[in-house]
Amino acid sequence: MSVACLTVGSRVAYDGGVWTVVALAGDLVTVREQRLGRALALRIASLVAAAGSGLIECGVAAPAGAVGPELASLAAGELALVCERAAHVREVLRISLARKKSRWRSSSIWAQRSGPITAPGRSF
Repeated sequence: MSVACLTVGSRVAYDGGVWTVVALAGDLVTVREQRLGRALALRIASLVAAAGSGLIECGVAAPAGAVGPELASLAAGELALVCERAAHVREVLRISLARKKSRWRSSSIWAQRSGPITAPGRSF
């Protein structure tokens, strides 16, 4: 068994070409072919299991510095401002998630509808 690090920026061999990883989301990877520039989204398992595929070069992100020492060195007023902004970000994310759930619930009503979906002169 071998272990590899697949990150954004990694270059992989796949489908006879060289591809660059441009996004990772859950078990999906989006890659862009270097020669033609076409993009493809597929499951990571499909990418690594394909014949002739393999990691050419691991994309390495620049190391991020630790924020703990930075936060510890802030004055009380500065730390209060950071906490206020963090609370705002959390609130925006909470609202965004609630809206996504609400849209999912309303669209799932249509999925539960019985019978074919029709429009004048058409059946889907």
